[in-house]
Amino acid sequence: MDTFDFVEQVRDLSQVPDNDEDITTQFILTQGHLGLMERFTQPVVMLRNGTWLHSTDITTTAGVSRYRLPERSIVQGLEKIECFVSNSGTGGGMYLLNVLTSIQATDYEGLNNAGRPAAFTYQADNVVIFPTPTSNWTLRIWYYVRPSFLADWNDWVSDIQSRIISITSLGGDSYDLELEGVNQQSYTDPTPFDLQWGSGNHELVAVSAVGMATGPSNLTIQLTLDQAAIIEAAPLDDGAKDIYVTAPDVTGYIQLPEELCNALVSYVGAVVLAEKGDSEKAQVFSQKAELAIKNIVDIAMPRSKGQPPVFKTRNTYLRRRIGRWGWGGGWGNF
Repeated sequence: MDTFDFVEQVRDLSQVPDNDEDITTQFILTQGHLGLMERFTQPVVMLRNGTWLHSTDITTTAGVSRYRLPERSIVQGLEKIECFVSNSGTGGGMYLLNVLTSIQATDYEGLNNAGRPAAFTYQADNVVIFPTPTSNWTLRIWYYVRPSFLADWNDWVSDIQSRIISITSLGGDSYDLELEGVNQQSYTDPTPFDLQWGSGNHELVAVSAVGMATGPSNLTIQLTLDQAAIIEAAPLDDGAKDIYVTAPDVTGYIQLPEELCNALVSYVGAVVLAEKGDSEKAQVFSQKAELAIKNIVDIAMPRSKGQPPVFKTRNTYLRRRIGRWGWGGGWGNF
């Protein structure tokens, strides 16, 4: 769902005209962003299906145990930390760091373990690695990115974004992106950009990737192999890929699974109705939003836990096929 449709649906639900002096487009977009952070962060993280999940690599320094989380990660939005190890025979691999417990903290005080990272804990917006590394290790931090600010669709389309036409490797982590049309601004200095899908859940392909304009329609940007592969594999649609280069932390799309977008419309509609003094209707749509969120979480949770969903039915055809007492001679799930 793009922000134009989002604003229109909120206005229709709350029956607020376009020229309302209090409920402006910016008010609705601001409430939408606040709703994403205040109400939708928790269910998105609970689902653990990859929505808003991103990674970044850091290299430890000998004698340094504290490292800052990415500045756009949601509060305590750390999924896991992996440590890379090299092996001359197998080429190496990675292992997960444990979440530190108070007992482990005591153990690690007297344990050297060659300074190999084994566990971590939070300290404000930092992670503290135990034991303290004594050499350089590569850590991959998986975190949930904070939802981007919602921009007015017309402004976003005309001033902020460009679709990608092609991607070319320049060696290492540098890539050249050919953009659709003329880039609206000349980024002659290294500048952070977001790369975002224009369809599906409108996920970010890259978060604050550093790039610099090398021509009116070209951008040299730093990407991982996975990010470059995603862009390369994206099909062309009307001459360009459905992936946008945008200013960081701003979007013209609702970055949610489509099934949750209507819940956000109801949530913001309730805020608008409360602002207009209609607390009764506000309560109705607030409850509608909560029910929608609960239903989506209930459906998705068994799959995100790695277990197949269990469906119960009283369908008479199934009852005839398996018998009244189920497959094994009891009531079973029926």
